Amino acid sequence: MAAGDVTIKGDSKRTIRGQRIVWGEVQLDGANPTPIALARFLASIDELTATFRRTTAPALDPVAITWDRSGTTANIYAWKHTLATDATLIASTNNTAIVSFIAIGPKA
Repeated sequence: MAAGDVTIKGDSKRTIRGQRIVWGEVQLDGANPTPIALARFLASIDELTATFRRTTAPALDPVAITWDRSGTTANIYAWKHTLATDATLIASTNNTAIVSFIAIGPKA
């Protein structure tokens, strides 16, 4: 994967109680937020969960992720500590961390 790449790993392809489920991975692009365009799959994003895909503890950059939606695009925000001695969170510029996600919404 390269910075900003999105890989769809699975898709329910049908609705379950009116909702479609799409899951995959995105490599952070360093721009914060890293977008995940889902218009091909979902008419809107009702819910999304995201987590780091890793086997080790996060280091200083990034330490946390959050998300928000803009239409059919999920935006992943990565956060890092200001300094090793200052836990204040600021936008991460990491472009190598992998984030796994599951998105739910009505079928496009």
